[in-house]
Amino acid sequence: MKFWQKLVNMFWALQYLPLGWPFSMLLPWGRKRAKFERKNQSDPLFKADLAFEISSEGEFEQIYPLLEHFLAQGTPVELIYSSESVEEKCQRLEQKYPQTLRIFRLPLLTHFFFNALGGQSLKSWISAPFLILCRYDFYPQLLSLNIRFGLVSASLKGKKWVNRRLYNLFDFIVCASPKEEKRFKSFYKGDLSVLDFRVSRIGDRVESADDKLTPYFELLNELPKHQRLILGSCWPIEMELFADPRLREDILGKKILVAMAPHSLNETSLNEIKQSFNKFTGGKIPLYELNESVDAAALMQEKPGVLMITSKGILCELYKLFGGSYVGGGFGRSIHSVLEPYLAGSRVYCGPKTFRSTEYDFILSHSPAYIHVVRELGQFYDSYIDETIEAHEIDKRETIIVESRSKFRRIVSLIDGKLNE
Repeated sequence: MKFWQKLVNMFWALQYLPLGWPFSMLLPWGRKRAKFERKNQSDPLFKADLAFEISSEGEFEQIYPLLEHFLAQGTPVELIYSSESVEEKCQRLEQKYPQTLRIFRLPLLTHFFFNALGGQSLKSWISAPFLILCRYDFYPQLLSLNIRFGLVSASLKGKKWVNRRLYNLFDFIVCASPKEEKRFKSFYKGDLSVLDFRVSRIGDRVESADDKLTPYFELLNELPKHQRLILGSCWPIEMELFADPRLREDILGKKILVAMAPHSLNETSLNEIKQSFNKFTGGKIPLYELNESVDAAALMQEKPGVLMITSKGILCELYKLFGGSYVGGGFGRSIHSVLEPYLAGSRVYCGPKTFRSTEYDFILSHSPAYIHVVRELGQFYDSYIDETIEAHEIDKRETIIVESRSKFRRIVSLIDGKLNE
């Protein structure tokens, strides 16, 4: 075991062992978390060649191309996840590959050195000799495992506190952007490369989008693409965009077609969106929620309004139909995915919270004229550009996808080499 791994193991034992169990027994959120973690089921006969760890849906999307590649070729894989938000996707993937994939919930509150007294030991479950982490999830109970490590979608954003010597634990690092690669080059001496794994994944979805988009063609084709705007992954606070009377006039005058796809689709959040929308439009612009019981096309002909799309799992494809895309989250914690609309051929707008987004850095390094930061929601229309994107710019984005697939193949070869060492 490497020296730093021993220190990490000691750190975990000293800092977390006294706290985890009381939380898991006494506090409501702790009991809920412990119940989630204890759903794990081990299979002593299963032996994996490779393991992955993720903490969010975004990280799942990042590593999905790697997961799909190795599972499709029959490689036994273990997948560890720490968030309930991604459990459904992990379970669906396990159902798709029942013979070659095992999934585990990362024990935080219930972590222990052996499986007893309500505690759980990852060491006794994880059989893979190689674990690939995503971004910056340096959980001590992972790094203390006596195995080898790789890191993908690596970023130093907001991670000044991380001791850089920890990165020496990794046999290879794949950076999330060229900007991040420059940062790592200053101190990391191992195998270093750069690739946002979502590029090829998004490219695949955009290229095969037409079947999913068929119901929307007739509804949206009244105006050309460059006169269509979508608010993707938007929140109630961002309805202030409609406070600008020029935008409202252009919607009613059929000079712009606006649709929105809320980030949260539960009933409470949708009602908050509707209330905020009515507040900033003064109730003068209809909001048409698309569903089977509503003939939105007829309603839009009668009185133009804004379309609200609440179908799950289609936003990435929808971006292909819009010349302008405002991506939500930038007036909250952080912007959501700006890479999806960019690769779908859209001009991108977002709020000011871009610091945590490596996707923002990626677009800025390739197409700085096509991503616009909105500092004040009420002034969004000042930065809105109603123009067709040039053909050479679209060609550039298509080239990025092609080159990404080539880089992906090289990284797969690198991982294969590490597994065979």
